[in-house]
Amino acid sequence: MAFCTTMERTFRKKRGINLGTGFSDSLDRNGPMEGNRTPSLPHRSVVGRLLLLLLFLGGFSLLSGRLYYLTVVRGSYYQSLSAENRTREERIAAPRGILYARDGSVLAANRPIYRQCDETKMVCRFLTRAAALEKEAAGESVEVVLGREYPEGPVAAHLTGYLSEITPEALAERNTIFSGRNGLHNDEFCQWCYGLGDYIGASGVEETLEDRLRGIPGKRLIEVDAVGIESKELVRVEPIPGENITLALDIQLQKAGISSLEKTLTKTGVGGAFIATKSDTGEVLAFYSAPSFDPNLFVFSDPKEIEEFVRENTTSDLSSLSEVLTDPKRPLFNRVIAGLYPPASTFKIITTTAGLEEGVLNEETKVEDTGVISLGKFSFSNWYFTQYGRTEGEIGIEQALARSNDIFFYKVGEWVGIDNLERWSRKFGLSKATGIELTGEEEGLIRRDREWYLGDTYHIAIGQGDLLATPIQVNSWTQTIANDGKKCRPTLLKIDPQKAECEDIGVDSETIRLINNGLIRACSDGGTGWPLFNFSVNTASTSASTRPFEYGGGDFISLENGGTKIQIACKTGTGEFGDPEHKTHAWLTAYAPAHDPEIVVTVLVEAGGEGSSIAAPIVKDILAEWFSKER
Repeated sequence: MAFCTTMERTFRKKRGINLGTGFSDSLDRNGPMEGNRTPSLPHRSVVGRLLLLLLFLGGFSLLSGRLYYLTVVRGSYYQSLSAENRTREERIAAPRGILYARDGSVLAANRPIYRQCDETKMVCRFLTRAAALEKEAAGESVEVVLGREYPEGPVAAHLTGYLSEITPEALAERNTIFSGRNGLHNDEFCQWCYGLGDYIGASGVEETLEDRLRGIPGKRLIEVDAVGIESKELVRVEPIPGENITLALDIQLQKAGISSLEKTLTKTGVGGAFIATKSDTGEVLAFYSAPSFDPNLFVFSDPKEIEEFVRENTTSDLSSLSEVLTDPKRPLFNRVIAGLYPPASTFKIITTTAGLEEGVLNEETKVEDTGVISLGKFSFSNWYFTQYGRTEGEIGIEQALARSNDIFFYKVGEWVGIDNLERWSRKFGLSKATGIELTGEEEGLIRRDREWYLGDTYHIAIGQGDLLATPIQVNSWTQTIANDGKKCRPTLLKIDPQKAECEDIGVDSETIRLINNGLIRACSDGGTGWPLFNFSVNTASTSASTRPFEYGGGDFISLENGGTKIQIACKTGTGEFGDPEHKTHAWLTAYAPAHDPEIVVTVLVEAGGEGSSIAAPIVKDILAEWFSKER
């Protein structure tokens, strides 16, 4: 210890150290030992300061870079985000267009609907007006949207259709289309899109003309406080109302037809349909499927309000939505465009056309009515022979149409062949939708894929067998004959005649003349359409004359009582459909006046019986309403 203390003291006093004889006498401070000394404390402090400075500069650079990114690179984004926290854009629904009948009667109008919507659960609760007022008085938010009201109720239900609340699936689908069309991202406000709880056309022209009726929504920018309550409106863009649309429907003609058909259905207890069109344009003047329904049932929000409205405004027996949905007579089913039935003898118009155009038939052709034709073990009879056991001798084209003679048309079908029958059927529009402005239209059919026999062709030739058509298709081929071979697309819209979509299907004028004469005879003494014989109305016609009706003569005759007798061309049909009780569908299709047609009417009564006794009186009532109008 004494040695260490002495050495330490010596080290402090002297620059060199005497280590004795084993080493050099002395070591200078600047000698070889200096490089092996431990660094001094001041040197260590400088390095620490440098490290701290570097850390500070690095952190400052990072913060400066982030600040630059937030304020310069992404500044506009965060400025927008900040604005959105105090502003909100809202869509303003456009008033929906009004639907009118051709005389200006309102078929569909707007009415307020009150609701409270939960955006998170995507549900809306609807309120009566009284409930809405109570909630507003209590400080709750109530939204008012435009719903729909159908003043005529079931009278035009299958034409107008109805609105219903848009489903989440339809909402997503339509809004994706709108956003894509306008180049919007998912998080951007879409003025044109649908909103939760919005109403949308679900059937009829409300559905097919949705884009025209809906209009263009407006929008508004509002300022909100910290809890999202509106404080003031900043910007407002008014919506553009939907288009008001006038349909071709003649409401009085429609009601006359409904009254007559419903009276008949009280006896048959099934369903039926009628359609009336303008012969030169295809405009639909009357269109009804029975039973019908009240479209108001689908848009009223309160059950009591529904029942009250239906009781006061409709003759329908179905006063609740559940009754409509569960009724076995299927009131929602549109029989005019979707009901498929054997067209029966109305198809003989096409069979005759095919025979004349293919050259196997002419004005001089005669066929002997034998009552029955036998093919092996199968027999094919004429209706007159089956009912009365009588035959009609030799008959030609016009008499065959007038009497609806099955034997004549069996032979025409045999001569023409199934391929030509099918080809002409397609020319007249069978196996293809007519293109009317409605969804759910059936195309009809002729000839299924299977082994084919002559007997099958016989059935087709008289409108039975592998052959189904809708009432609108039967009306369409009748209209084609009435319009000199030009088939017009049926339209629910009131249009300028110049805008009618008509095509010439290539029927010779001589063919038209012979068929027209046959259809006139069917509605004259000796024909099958006996309720339409000597048809007249109790008003005078400016077209009346004393010329005879037959074969190119006049269509009107003035009567002594001041009324007018009008010539009609028609074809009856009695369609078998395999009913165990041998019930048949009743058809009658007609146009008038016969030589210068204005209107084409087709009536079907399901399981009603014979066309002449069941369907013809309904056609008569519709025509009486039409020709009783001031010309």
